[in-house]
Amino acid sequence: EIVNFNCRKLVATMPLFANADPNFVTGMLSKLKFEVFQPNDYIIREGTVGKKMYFIQHGVASVITKLNKEMKLTDGSYFGEICLLTKGRRTASVRADTYCRLFSLSVDHFNEVLEEYPMMRRAFETVAIDRLDRIGMSSTPTPSQGPAQPEQPKTGLAPNQGP
Repeated sequence: EIVNFNCRKLVATMPLFANADPNFVTGMLSKLKFEVFQPNDYIIREGTVGKKMYFIQHGVASVITKLNKEMKLTDGSYFGEICLLTKGRRTASVRADTYCRLFSLSVDHFNEVLEEYPMMRRAFETVAIDRLDRIGMSSTPTPSQGPAQPEQPKTGLAPNQGP
């Protein structure tokens, strides 16, 4: 119940959950687990099988891709959902830049809640396809077709233009 209270405000700001069925949101919130990462900790590593998605409550993290593109994630961002939909491997790493307070959702809990709300599965898939289109990966299999989709974090920030 405490997690539900603490996270309701967090997910309310996310477009994916803003107009969702309140029972879906409650079901999802009841499954979240609180986690803390220190600066320079890897939250996810490229090449590993995705078993969780994450919601950043507070902190800054960097997405690091093979192409050395770096994108910053901040409060309210989420990442990792594409692997939960596809059972694929992570195609980027995410590293904490500051102390990060996150909530994680396991693949089993994710699927358990989505089984009850199939329209929300479609909403997650639509977001995933949009993210893949934005990074030029739209020719890869769709979530219902198979593995290995790259993950693109949900954030309003543009990739850094560093060296």
